[in-house]
This record gives sequence, C-alpha cells and structure tokens, in this order.
Amino acid sequence: MDNRHALRSVLPLMLVLAVAIVVAACSGSQGRTSEAGAVTPAPTATPSPLAMRPAPVDHTVIPVGHAPHRVTAAAGAVWVAGGTGSVYRVAPGAGTARLVRDTGRQLTEVTAVAGRVFAGDNRGSRLLVLDAATGRELRALRMPGPVRGVLAGMGAVWVTAGSAVVRVDPATLRVDSVTEIGGEAAQMALSGRSVVVSNRALGTLVQLDDHGRLGGTADVDGPTIGLVVTDSRIFAARSDRPGMAVLSRERFTYVDDVELPGMSYGAAAVGDEVWLTLVDQDALVRLSDDGVVLGLVQVGQQPLGIAAAGGSVWVANEGDGSLWRMPVGTTTVGT
Repeated sequence: MDNRHALRSVLPLMLVLAVAIVVAACSGSQGRTSEAGAVTPAPTATPSPLAMRPAPVDHTVIPVGHAPHRVTAAAGAVWVAGGTGSVYRVAPGAGTARLVRDTGRQLTEVTAVAGRVFAGDNRGSRLLVLDAATGRELRALRMPGPVRGVLAGMGAVWVTAGSAVVRVDPATLRVDSVTEIGGEAAQMALSGRSVVVSNRALGTLVQLDDHGRLGGTADVDGPTIGLVVTDSRIFAARSDRPGMAVLSRERFTYVDDVELPGMSYGAAAVGDEVWLTLVDQDALVRLSDDGVVLGLVQVGQQPLGIAAAGGSVWVANEGDGSLWRMPVGTTTVGT
C-alpha cells in the first residue's frame, strides 16, 4: 500500500475527530462529560435552593443537658425542655443556662406564666406545674393523652394531649376546656385571638378561639408538626416528607406547598423571615414570607426546637445537648 492510499484511508477518521472536537468546544458552556461518560449540566448563576450549602454563623453554645427537645420564649426568658426530664432557664443575654428542675420525665415543651413553669410530660400524660423561682413541683395535672405541645397565650396555658387541646387557667390550675380534634394533636401557634394546631396523624389543621372552641378546619393533605404564623400566612412543616404547607391566615385555607432541603419539626418567625430546623441536615433553612428559600444556616447536631427572642435566634440541638444563640443581625445575611 503506497502513501496516497494510506492517506485516503485515514481521512474519514480524521474528519470525525475534528467534528467531535468542534462540537465539544461549542458545547462547553452547556455541560461536561464525566469520567463515566454521563453528561452533567453546567453550573448556573443561581443554584437550586435544595442544593445550597449551610453557611457558618457567629453563635454562642450553651450546654443544656441531654437531648434538648423544644425551646420557648416566655416570661422574659428562654426555656428548654429536655427529653430526659430537665427544665432549663436562660436569661436574656446570658451565656449559661440554669437548671430549674430535673423531673426525670420525658418532657416535650415548657413555658412560663404567672410565676409558674408548665412542662409537658409526654409518656406520663401530665402537665407538670413548677414554681418558677425554686423549681419545686406544685402540681401534676392529668391530661387526656401524651403531651406534645405547651403554649402560653390569651390568658391561658394550652396543651396538646392525645387527640385533644386542653385549656388551663394558669392561676387556678383549673381545666377550662377540652376540645377533641382527632388524630394526634401536635404543635400550636398563636394567630391573633386564636390558636392554630397541627396534627401529626391527620391531614388537617384546626383553629380554636380564645375559649377553646373550634373555629375552623383547613385541609392540608398530610400530617404536620412545626408551626409558625406571620402577618399574612401560616406555615406548617410536613412530618411525612421534606416540605411545608402554606395557608392564608385571613381565610385559613391551603395555598401552596414549599419543598425543603430536609425534614423539619420546628419553625419560628425571625424578623420578616420564616426559619425552620432541619433535623437531618444539622442546619436551619430561611424562607421569605412568600415561601421562597433564601439560604441555609449551619447549627449543631439534629436541631429540633427554635425560637426568636431578645434579638437572638435560639436553637435546641437534640443530638449534641446544646442550645445555640445567634444574633439576628448576623444570621439574616444571604448565604
């Protein structure tokens, strides 16, 4: 075979290679080929909210015993309920927590009003009443089921217990009303002169008036736990998938769903934003009031409870036994 014949035989192959090089160069801005041969999309200017990385922030770590569950702002202090029975109080601006009492019970949430501390005993189906100054147990009120939420507001202490919401007079400790809502009543949030209640077994939220009477029911197509109410909306974190149901506060009707980067069980209003704990991501997710994901904030292990008070955001990290305090001004920057 002479040189001319050899050249003619390789020309088609050279042409194919040249075309491939040109195509690859032209498509460089659209994607790249991985070592496995799969084409992956090129980076975009704005990453997907679900692909954001948690941003580190300035914070103070406050030890609060084992397995802190919920954190509540009430009576001029921050209160932490521990899964192993501890009740902690943190004064505004303090860097340490004071143990109020170790109850030895599985506590879910705690609040304070009228010089008393009210703690939810989950397995014992009781509301424990402690003296706020000494920590001495004053009473143990029998509830109609496992206690999951405790909230002070509108002159009463509200308790989710079993399938009911119980209204207790904080001064007389008298049970004023027991309202059956079905399923498993979970968290609560104040909405004007009413209480919104999530349900971790039914796909509905209910609204009770200030006397504990049923005022409305909203279908959200799935169970929920964490709740937060803003000026115009109600946000309910789903307990069966990473997401949040959004409701109109005025009409108390379902509006939309927001996909989240992880599972959330706690929510709070922080300025004009909504913040949720992501227990499986060791992070918080920030949303605008219209449900747009703004970014992620890095916190401790397995964050569950969250509250905003005294110019700070407080997060109970169940996995490492810590309470994080973060200045609001530091954490609201974009990530």
